[in-house]
Amino acid sequence: MKRIGTTVAASLITICLVSPTTTAFAQNFNGDARWIAMGAVGDQKNMALSLAGEPEGRSYRSIPVPLGLFQVLRDFSIFDPGDENFNPVRAIEYAASPMHLTIGRDGDSAGERLINDLVNGRISRDLTAYRGFLPKSDLEARGLWDSSWGKTFQIPTLGVGPRQAIYVGAGPYMSIGTNLNFDQRLIDAINGVSAVQPNTTYRILNATEDQVAGAVTAGYRIRIPVAALSRSGSDREGLYLAANYNYLHGFNYDAFDLSVQLDTDSSGLVTISPTTEPLIINRVTSSGGRGFSLDFATGLVVDRWTFAVSANGVANRITWDNLRAETFELTSVLDGSDFIETDLPSPAAERRVELPVRYSGSTAYHSDRWSTVVEVSHGLQDWEFRGGAEYSLGPIDVRGGGRYVRDLFHPSGGIGLNLTRSFGIDAAVFTTATNIERARKASFAVSLRLGQVVP
Repeated sequence: MKRIGTTVAASLITICLVSPTTTAFAQNFNGDARWIAMGAVGDQKNMALSLAGEPEGRSYRSIPVPLGLFQVLRDFSIFDPGDENFNPVRAIEYAASPMHLTIGRDGDSAGERLINDLVNGRISRDLTAYRGFLPKSDLEARGLWDSSWGKTFQIPTLGVGPRQAIYVGAGPYMSIGTNLNFDQRLIDAINGVSAVQPNTTYRILNATEDQVAGAVTAGYRIRIPVAALSRSGSDREGLYLAANYNYLHGFNYDAFDLSVQLDTDSSGLVTISPTTEPLIINRVTSSGGRGFSLDFATGLVVDRWTFAVSANGVANRITWDNLRAETFELTSVLDGSDFIETDLPSPAAERRVELPVRYSGSTAYHSDRWSTVVEVSHGLQDWEFRGGAEYSLGPIDVRGGGRYVRDLFHPSGGIGLNLTRSFGIDAAVFTTATNIERARKASFAVSLRLGQVVP
C-alpha cells in the first residue's frame, strides 16, 4: 500500500468519466475534409466502397492540415500535472480530437469543474456550485480506430477475366467501451430541479475497458465482370469481393471500475467525515495480448451506381495475459488527500476481449457533375446513419451531409478548391460532441488533395 499523487488517479478518473463522449475515433483522427463534409461515410473500413480491385492511381490522396494541433499546443499546460492550469478533462477531449479546430472547447464548464475537483479531492460541499452540468444519467458507448495503411498488389491477368489483387498493410487497433451511470437525483440536485437531500447518498458509477494494439493485415480482392449487368461498358462495372485477415498484437489493456459516493449531512452539504471511502477505482491491466479479426465486403458497380455491404471485425478477439490488479482509494473528496494505491491478487491468468461485429450497407450514385452516397451501419454504437452529396462547379466543389450517431444529428458541409487537375484544397465545417456534456460544437477541418476524385 502506498500513497500516490494526482497524476495517475487523474488519468483514471478522467478516462472513466469523459470517455463516453470521446468514442468517435474514426472521424476524430481522419483529416480528409472532403470525406468529413460529405457525412464521413465509410468510416467503418468499408472495403467494398473503396473498390479495392481498382488499378493504382484511380483515387486521390489527402494530406490533413492539423488545425486542432495549433489549439492543443497553445494550451499545452493543461497536460502537465505540475502546472496550475492542469485540466485533465480538457486534456482528454483534446487528445480525442486532435486534428480539428473546435470552437468553444477552451472554456471551463460546470462538468469540467466537477471532475477536476474530484481529481484533486477538493469538491465543493455545496453541490449546486456545479449548476449547469447536465449529463445523461445512463450512457453506454464504444469506439474503435482500426485504420490500415498499405499497398495493393495487382495479380497479372490475361484477357478480360476477373481482376485479382493482394493487399498488405498495417495500422492501429484501439478500442474503448464504457458504461456510465450518474445518479439522476444528483443531476436534479445540482441543477435545482429538486433540493439537495440531507443525510442522503448520491453515486456515480462507471465501467470502462480500453485496448491499444496494432494490426497487420493481409487481404484478397477480386473484381468479376458481370456482362448481364453491364450498362456503360466501363471496366469499373462488375462484382467486387474483398476479405481481410488482421493479426492483432496487443500493447496495453485496462479495465476500470469507478465508484464515487457523495454523502450529505443534516444540512444537505457533502459530509466532512464519510463512513466509507467516497472514491474507489479498481483497475485490471495487461501489457501483452494476441488475437485476430476478419473483414468481408462485397460491392456491385452498375453504370453510375455502386452498392456495397460489409461485415468488419468478424470473430474478433484479443486474449490478454499476465494480468495485474490494483485499487486506488481516496479517503476524502474535500481536503486534497492523496490517493492510496494497493496491489491486488491477479483476477485470472487470461482475459479475452471481443467487440461487436460492425455491419454496414451503402449506396452511391455518381454523375458528371454531382454525386451522393448514403450508409446505414450497426455495431459499436447501435444504429448509425451517414450521408452526403457533392456538386462540381468546375473550379469549386460544394458539399453537404450529416451523421446520426448516438441520438444526435451532426450536420456537415464544405467546399473544395480545384487549383489544378491534380491538386486541390478542401475545407469542412461540422459539429462534434466530444465533451463531457455532449454539447454539439462547431469544428473545422482543412486538407490538401493530391490526385483526381474518380467516381
